[in-house]
Amino acid sequence: LFVGAGSAEVSAAGSRVLCVGCGDGSYEMGLALAGARGLTVSFYDSEAKAKQRYSNFVVNANVLRALGVPLLFEVDVTRLGPSLAAAAAVAGTAVPAEFSRIVFNFPQTGSGFPGSEAWHDAHAALLRGFFAGTVGDLCGEAAEVWVTLMDRAPYSELALDDWAAEHGLAKQRALPFGGGFYGLYRHRMTRFDRVVKADAASSCHVYARPAEAAGAGAAEKCGAGGSR
Repeated sequence: LFVGAGSAEVSAAGSRVLCVGCGDGSYEMGLALAGARGLTVSFYDSEAKAKQRYSNFVVNANVLRALGVPLLFEVDVTRLGPSLAAAAAVAGTAVPAEFSRIVFNFPQTGSGFPGSEAWHDAHAALLRGFFAGTVGDLCGEAAEVWVTLMDRAPYSELALDDWAAEHGLAKQRALPFGGGFYGLYRHRMTRFDRVVKADAASSCHVYARPAEAAGAGAAEKCGAGGSR
């Protein structure tokens, strides 16, 4: 059923899983078909742009909707709270007040030659902004942030642990990505409708607030818009 420890544990998170930057939605479709409940799926693109960009998007989106999964569009992970709330309002759907997992697979900006200074700067801004936004949407000691990257350069050169630490998140573990559920995941280029092979050596990096910090903030409630 599951391919890889990382895939299995995402599903095992139970309810309140938010996936961001979902591309064509193929990973999330596999996750939903594998029985994940309480799943919310968000895309950076508008729905019209996603249809134009990915030839398989419509099928994936239809399956997700048939399974009762809310789809949110134009969600910017660098301002996750307010962006998610705005997208939910447009969609006319409610999102959980808090999430137990926020999952970001293979972050890409689509700018700069891989490994160049411009590429590093763009990804630093993306991931720092993402970590800053997730902190406002995570409550409770079990809340985790998952980021999947290929293990090779230039991705391995991104200072992921340091950027997470800037916002009070500590590395808990790393799990093999494993390729998703049922072999349905398609790793796609950002600017072209082309499927490419993700490295077999790719890892889910799991972050959470340290236990003492999580315990101190457990009584606080976070809204989907990031306000307290």
